[in-house]
Amino acid sequence: MDENGVLTLSIEVELAWGLKEGGYYLCLSKERKRETEILESILELCEQNKIPITFDFVGHLLLEKCDGDHNHGHQQGWFDEDPASDVDKDPLWYAPDLLDRILDSEVEHEIATHTFSHLWVDEISPEVLRWELEKVNEIHDKLGIKRPVSMVAPQNRVPPYEPLRVSGIKVLRRCPEDKVTSSKIKMLWNDLFSESPHEKPVLKDGILESYGDHRATLTANYLPHGRKKAHPFYRFLPISKEYWVERQKKKLRHELRDVITQTQHIHLWSHLWEMSNRWQMEIFEDFVGFIGKQENLKVKTMRELWEDFNR
Repeated sequence: MDENGVLTLSIEVELAWGLKEGGYYLCLSKERKRETEILESILELCEQNKIPITFDFVGHLLLEKCDGDHNHGHQQGWFDEDPASDVDKDPLWYAPDLLDRILDSEVEHEIATHTFSHLWVDEISPEVLRWELEKVNEIHDKLGIKRPVSMVAPQNRVPPYEPLRVSGIKVLRRCPEDKVTSSKIKMLWNDLFSESPHEKPVLKDGILESYGDHRATLTANYLPHGRKKAHPFYRFLPISKEYWVERQKKKLRHELRDVITQTQHIHLWSHLWEMSNRWQMEIFEDFVGFIGKQENLKVKTMRELWEDFNR
């Protein structure tokens, strides 16, 4: 690892696949117009500042169309909401155009995997996970792009590592165990006062673990996410959105300064849909501009973390 601070940015591209349970895909814009526009803005900012990002795609989004027949040992009903159509009819479930735009960027971004169907990796058999990852490899091969070597498991759950190794996955973003909590109060506390892990990647069971927080850190949890309102706790506080925006800007800058001073590594992340409003994008634009001005900082994709580890 460099004698510099190292920053990794990852953005999960999951759209309706990540929000299908409970109908939360209503948080997305109609025909994903807003999410498409925001991706364009993200890529433009990255080009201006020469910053690479790891984009973690749900594999199904890379399809132009399908017949909905994907069940290979998945739990009953797992694919029931798959529209079995195409990108023109259901752009929340298919998004090959987003991939094309990323690949056309002047910056070489990484295309990683978020499984094929946003699978709960700790609730299924290793065989099903292996099928999902091999399906993603098959799609990448057909598209003529590099097979993924990096993975982010849905909801930051911890998968069995053997299917990852067999399928060519080398790097996994995961949350340190002491950061995982189901307590709503602890989550609110972490939003306000906790920092992201400042830890260099570690090789465990043949997989390089890159440590990120359990909750999104590129975006502010006290602000709306896409079309989804902020948590009621924050909505009822007599504090303006502008205050929270400035608070998050300062928080990200402070954390990055610490990482540079400590010559440590930090992995910040969010979902594309969460970034899809003006408050979250104001934060991202400010942070990217700040990143671009740092001299003792390297911005590396998850793939580059693995390549550096093996030098």
